[in-house]
Amino acid sequence: MADNDEQVAKNLLVYAADKGTQDVDRQKINAIILEMSGDSKYTNEKKEKRDNSQEWIATARKKLATFDATQRSVARHHLTKTEARFEKRRHELDAAGTCCAVVDFDMFYAAVEIRDRPELKDKPVAVGGIGMISTANYVARKWGVRSAMPGFIGQALCRRGPEFGMPKTELVFVSPDFAKYERVAGIARAIFAQYDPHFRAYSADEAYIDLTRYLRCRVACGDHASARAMLADEALESGASRLAEAREAARRVEELEPELEALRAAGDDEDVIEVEEDDDDDEPPPSREERIAALEAELARARSLVDDAAGAFEELRGRGIDVSSGDMDVVARHVKKRLAEISAAVDALPALDIVADDKAGALAERVLDEMRATVRDATGGLTLSGGLGPNFRLAKVAADQKKPDGQFRVGAGKSAVLEFLRDLPWRAASLRRFHRVDGVR
Repeated sequence: MADNDEQVAKNLLVYAADKGTQDVDRQKINAIILEMSGDSKYTNEKKEKRDNSQEWIATARKKLATFDATQRSVARHHLTKTEARFEKRRHELDAAGTCCAVVDFDMFYAAVEIRDRPELKDKPVAVGGIGMISTANYVARKWGVRSAMPGFIGQALCRRGPEFGMPKTELVFVSPDFAKYERVAGIARAIFAQYDPHFRAYSADEAYIDLTRYLRCRVACGDHASARAMLADEALESGASRLAEAREAARRVEELEPELEALRAAGDDEDVIEVEEDDDDDEPPPSREERIAALEAELARARSLVDDAAGAFEELRGRGIDVSSGDMDVVARHVKKRLAEISAAVDALPALDIVADDKAGALAERVLDEMRATVRDATGGLTLSGGLGPNFRLAKVAADQKKPDGQFRVGAGKSAVLEFLRDLPWRAASLRRFHRVDGVR
């Protein structure tokens, strides 16, 4: 295979950290991928981008060669300023004892399906279809099959296994059940919230969790239950959320009631209540009766949420919030004050020396291991891989180091971070702020 074609094949469908493909002929797999991709528009676009990137590299090198002493001095000056800004931020994070975690379900969709169909455990499985694969299990990855690969290519790889040192087999396709995956993700998210009420989840199988404040509470309290209670009062957060929904619903009721009354009194006069019409929609506008029924249904939902304010009041009263006024806006201010008090109490705790104190780092690793075990038990055996680091970007890279069902911590402090990054492949060390060259940032 020509070097350019081989690189295009890698860029088309690069392995997920090469997991499970160490003992196969990857060049043969790349050749099959390119062969199956054929002369498609997507493949040709990749080839064109590859050529363009080579031109960009050549132009950049030529430009660099023409830099005189002054231009190089200016570039060094800007680099020094940027480095100083980064160093200042790094010192701030280290002083605060910042510890970030990224957790990622292993082959999430496939793992859920195999949990429910154990007979698939030792077979190459792909969630998706001939058109596209959402997730492949680790058995399938031994044949080079991976996520975001067209299913027909995955099937061809399995059937042509002998060409690259694997037996011939059939790829088992399972139709995705996204509602089921979201339910499983909800179970995990409830656990993540115990460690960071404000964690972020950009997909069903991954979460970004700031452990900094939790670790302070854990050191002060000694156990998870006490640390969790100190970090964020679950009942208070729940009551506050219900109260916020009730307040919004009350405002919606005030808007809907006069609108519904006017519509009922209007008879069949279409000009009284305007109906938005789509110029591209051939469907006739809703009748007066249909509009009344829709408004009544929406009003009923809003009133139900308003009625739930009583339950929210009881929940908040149980946490010592003054709800005697019965005014949702007043109670909301009390809740906001209490949450600020909780936050201030956590802020007053001493920061962990995550750089120099080995015990602090060991605690972070133990906490992440506990979290992963709790999720595994709660989801029927699904495993998570996790990464710890002084920021989320490093934690994200760390999360891929011990997959599947493992964890890795990047030490804090400049020397530890540089030591971790030094020997990483360029693709693995990508921190998402670089230009993309050859499919790599």
